[in-house]
Amino acid sequence: MRRPGRWLLAVLAVLTTAEAVPSKLTIVSAVLHDRREDGPEIPASYEYVPGELLYLSYRMAGYTVKNDAVDLRWQMYLTDPDGLLLAPISNGAARDEVTARDKDWLPKVEQTVALPPELYAGLYAIHLRVADELAQSSAEQVIQFRVHGRAPETLPGITVRGVRFYRGEDDAIALDPATYRSGMTLWSRFEIAGYSLAASNAFDVEYGLAVYGPSGNLLYEQPIAAQEHDSPFYPKRWLVGGFSLTISANQAPGEYRVTVRARDKLAKTSAEQSANFQVKN
Repeated sequence: MRRPGRWLLAVLAVLTTAEAVPSKLTIVSAVLHDRREDGPEIPASYEYVPGELLYLSYRMAGYTVKNDAVDLRWQMYLTDPDGLLLAPISNGAARDEVTARDKDWLPKVEQTVALPPELYAGLYAIHLRVADELAQSSAEQVIQFRVHGRAPETLPGITVRGVRFYRGEDDAIALDPATYRSGMTLWSRFEIAGYSLAASNAFDVEYGLAVYGPSGNLLYEQPIAAQEHDSPFYPKRWLVGGFSLTISANQAPGEYRVTVRARDKLAKTSAEQSANFQVKN
């Protein structure tokens, strides 16, 4: 005679196994990885920075097998807090032969996405959709992640800001005060924002500079030092410009002024910002 206790254990084992396998198409084990495809799962508090690589993997369960084969499709896209796509939609498929030994096989999708370099801070989303062509069914999932960055802003028009001076081309810290000696090279960086965006996120901006002496006289001028125009997939909301000047060996000491002038060629508007530097013997 079978003991009741053993019979109950057998029933529980069957129920547990049945519950472990989804009864319909499902996205499972969706993970954002830390710094590499097979890295550990990132903490819930993690904040991405603009331009960072995002590593995602997930599996598909509950699919239909017909004639020892599966036919699965997947789609992924990322959106910003306003619902704008960060990159083109990714699509793929898994059409594989499945045998009895593959009954626990869960197809895996791995994706690496480079976040745009100009992103505002906020809550972003990954949208996943998988489809089982044999069963004519689908499943969706949204994964949210945070981006650390500058606060969203709305500017009235093209703006030049943050004109600063540096000792070297790649220096991260600006000079304060900005002081140079004759024969040295001055490096400057600044930001342009608030320009117009046309269809397909197109923009067309140019900038130039002028240098004035201690008495206010114009010493040097380059009306068009650089031009920036593009149609990126995701809006480019600010530009970083820069230039260098070599201070002549016989440059008189005193306070000099640099004025950066930017022009929005689409809106036909302009803006400028000035900053001072010192020349000492």
